[in-house]
Amino acid sequence: MYAVTAAGGSSHLSLIDVANVSDPSDIGRVEKKLREAAFFLDLMRKREAYALGDPEEFDYLLSAFLSATRSVDWRLRHVQPVLYPGWRPTWDGSLSTAQKTLVKFFVDDRNEEVHGGGSDRRENLVPLGVEMKGAEIVALVRLPAPRPGAIAASEYYFKVDGAERRATEACAEYVALLRDMLVNYKANHS
Repeated sequence: MYAVTAAGGSSHLSLIDVANVSDPSDIGRVEKKLREAAFFLDLMRKREAYALGDPEEFDYLLSAFLSATRSVDWRLRHVQPVLYPGWRPTWDGSLSTAQKTLVKFFVDDRNEEVHGGGSDRRENLVPLGVEMKGAEIVALVRLPAPRPGAIAASEYYFKVDGAERRATEACAEYVALLRDMLVNYKANHS
């Protein structure tokens, strides 16, 4: 059985083999990718909280996060090939300029991570001192400048549209946008 559809909102019509369109229940596979992205975001937050360790660990987690988030759109295009490609421009049009910029940044950064020289994240070393109570360490405190005996913790940033943003905060906003997109899509196509 075939259906006639306009590709990507254009006036060009094509036939789609409806028998080969995935079941709407396949949305669960898309939701799994979104949960996967949130999982890696949580691990990035935990890694960033460490004062010591290998900064490459953050990069591994970021790479997994970028791949999982990009897979949300890819899977929707493949499990909902009739409805999603035509619906997506409408959702994109509902975004603010800042949200569109963030989405584009993450698509481009994922492409750079996978096909180029790696993510565009930056690392800033933050000097930390140890606050003691007697012989017990009670806290690590941020120092205004490095000094002898200080340790350094890493903070990771992206430059999005010319502004520095904490990487984990930008990633959290992106996950929230993708979650909103999926909720909106399901509400419009259930």
